[in-house]
Amino acid sequence: MSLLLSPAMASANMNVSYSDNILELGYSVDIKDDSYLYLGADSANWFAVGYGHAYMFENYVRLSGYYEYSQWDNVLLGDFGVRTNSHLIDLSVTKFFPASSIKFGGKYELIDDSGWEFEAGDKQALYTGYSRYFEKWYASATYTHSLRQYDDEMWGDSDSDYRSNELELTLGWNQVWKVSPYIKGTAFRMYGDNTGYSWSVGGSVSF
Repeated sequence: MSLLLSPAMASANMNVSYSDNILELGYSVDIKDDSYLYLGADSANWFAVGYGHAYMFENYVRLSGYYEYSQWDNVLLGDFGVRTNSHLIDLSVTKFFPASSIKFGGKYELIDDSGWEFEAGDKQALYTGYSRYFEKWYASATYTHSLRQYDDEMWGDSDSDYRSNELELTLGWNQVWKVSPYIKGTAFRMYGDNTGYSWSVGGSVSF
């Protein structure tokens, strides 16, 4: 869940997105003025539950923290009922201006697959984002650099470490009858590999 786009969060949001033949649903609800719960699932048998907390200073700087537990079908043994689970921590700081914002953050994800070690390991990432707000729409860009480490060296040399870079561009529209649609394009490149591209569309409904 991203906190980049708006300094205020509604009491509840339903999010829907579609990318690469996968439909994802998410629901977030405020439990206090500065914290929320998140539930998510998709058509590829992934699900997640998360908790987020944010604090806004008087100079429009926001500190945010988010924890998420998730599960999905194991990359090799999913057909046999083996599930991979992850614990994700996301910490960030956002500075808001009259018509824009900038964000810096870091993520750490611990991944376990019940001892099979096909996906087990961890992932570390640093990211920065910029958003520009207009009267009826907004545009944002986020760059992420990640380091993925596997416990099992079957995935490669150099202690099975993989670095990757990702650039995400989003164009969205402000609420139309409590609906905020968006379109997103992503370019992803793993070290020594070709660049891949993907598109997604989605939106959120506020309650």
